[in-house]
Amino acid sequence: MAPRREKLIQAGFELLGEHGSTGTTVRGVCARAGLNPRYFYESFDDLDALVAAVFDDIMAETTGVTLAAIADAPNTADEKTRAALGAAIRHIAEDPRRLRIVLGEAGEGALARRRAATISRTAELMADQAARFYGIPRDDKLLLSSTFMLAGGISELVLAWHHGRLGEIGVDELVDHATDLVVGTSRATGALAKRRRT
Repeated sequence: MAPRREKLIQAGFELLGEHGSTGTTVRGVCARAGLNPRYFYESFDDLDALVAAVFDDIMAETTGVTLAAIADAPNTADEKTRAALGAAIRHIAEDPRRLRIVLGEAGEGALARRRAATISRTAELMADQAARFYGIPRDDKLLLSSTFMLAGGISELVLAWHHGRLGEIGVDELVDHATDLVVGTSRATGALAKRRRT
């Protein structure tokens, strides 16, 4: 069953990346995978389950390359941040299909739920790092507010770049901008949190 499941996930990735969720159907996925529809339901309960699996596969790959980049980076806030953002942005942006699935479509459904959960996880991880590097108490409400703003904002920044709304900048400059914004906001959050405690 595993090879068939992988074929279905790959077909789902291609269709979601090319046509979006409204242009992806069980019949279309099965046709692209070259499989009988009955095999679909051996692997997935419904189309939403396949969509979630496609999204999770992309995010597992992105997380893997991001964690590896963070581990290799010098142990400073700027370098760890640049490594994380550079790896994640490049991995998602290098394939327009990945970018469309992970960031592209708003609305309801499995993709919207997965995106919301990913932003929450990213905000929590950013809060962990900011607390470590900037001396902000982990339970400070301002900290989590700032990291939710950053996690959602970076998604919108990458989309704006992809659609040409930032002018003529390459991915390296995009990573520079994102790094400066995250580091600057984190430092400001640390200063504000300290001021509120004193």
